[in-house]
Amino acid sequence: MRYSFNNDTLVFQLSPLEAVVALKSQLQIKKSSIVSIEWRRTFKDWPDMLLRMPGSYMPHVVLAGSYWTGSYWDFIYAKNPRGILKPTLKNILVITTNKKRYRRYIIEAIEIDAQEIKQWFDELSNDHS
Repeated sequence: MRYSFNNDTLVFQLSPLEAVVALKSQLQIKKSSIVSIEWRRTFKDWPDMLLRMPGSYMPHVVLAGSYWTGSYWDFIYAKNPRGILKPTLKNILVITTNKKRYRRYIIEAIEIDAQEIKQWFDELSNDHS
């Protein structure tokens, strides 16, 4: 997955194979809708209910797509999920928004990329303060 950003939009471009399992080829997130961005070495912050609608889940291979939590939507893309009902993910960028679809983007990312995205968000936030 590749990412880019301009002054007001963060874009994730999924590879053809990623798009097949996630059922989405591109994500565009307006900066104005972002509440927070954080990178987590380990992610296990799941609601009690998580329904795949539509998405793909193959334990130890990939967790990808749109997931309904009962209150809001998550978009998830992560390789090597561990566990069945509430899997553990590694090296995850969590982008929380003020939208119902998608409230959270839970995306596997190396730490340096996550830091660059967070810096973009922090700089733009400071520019509007």
